[in-house]
Amino acid sequence: MFVFSNLVAQDRTLFEISKDDQVAVESFLSYLFVDEGFSYVLFGSKPMATTAYKKNITPTSQEMAQHPMFKLESWWKKWEKYNHLLCTNDYYFFCQDSEEWFEVFFLKKSRCLQVIADNLSLFRLKIEKNLSPSEILEHILSSDEIFTDGLQGSQALFGLLLGYGRKNSIGFEKYYSKEKRAYFLFPKASYEVAPVETSEFIVPCFTSFSNRETKKLLGSYNKQRKEILHLFAEGNCLEIVLLALNLL
Repeated sequence: MFVFSNLVAQDRTLFEISKDDQVAVESFLSYLFVDEGFSYVLFGSKPMATTAYKKNITPTSQEMAQHPMFKLESWWKKWEKYNHLLCTNDYYFFCQDSEEWFEVFFLKKSRCLQVIADNLSLFRLKIEKNLSPSEILEHILSSDEIFTDGLQGSQALFGLLLGYGRKNSIGFEKYYSKEKRAYFLFPKASYEVAPVETSEFIVPCFTSFSNRETKKLLGSYNKQRKEILHLFAEGNCLEIVLLALNLL
């Protein structure tokens, strides 16, 4: 387990987390950056990553109840005490808590701005606002709910920000009814603090509507996966994540 301290190095205060919060914070970050693709935002090309659980879902088994999805809210409450210490202007790490969903987001602003700029006419059309890329991103981030308010329920815009490609995102919106969202529960997750196994660290998952676009994206994500695995092999994955976020 990585142990935090209150030492000072290179004029930066090492991130200090209380002993009561350490296990929850470590499990939380391990789950997000290993299982949920947040590392592809921090170390790769993915503009945004998110994970959530629907509050009206009742676990039907003890195994299901132990899924980290159901721990997100309690973990976040531990983490939010320290979230303001992120020493970077380019990354945005936050949660949204509605009556139906509890959702955690992690995005790189510069990459999101590029996606918006590259698809500006589509963003303006869907959100019905004639804004600049920076104004659109501010509108999205300041919304009470990113999906329903900021993106006006557009699966296409949501998919673009998640790094799924233009054709795949538009295809997904056309195929599935608008404003319908689903999260799939998996029976097992590697959220315990442990060495990152090659079999556990998967590329971002998305529905394909363009073989050419998907092949290009998967090629890029597979390359990034190898680079991230190599990076994590250099030491403790949590320490590497915290260093990248300027928390160490």
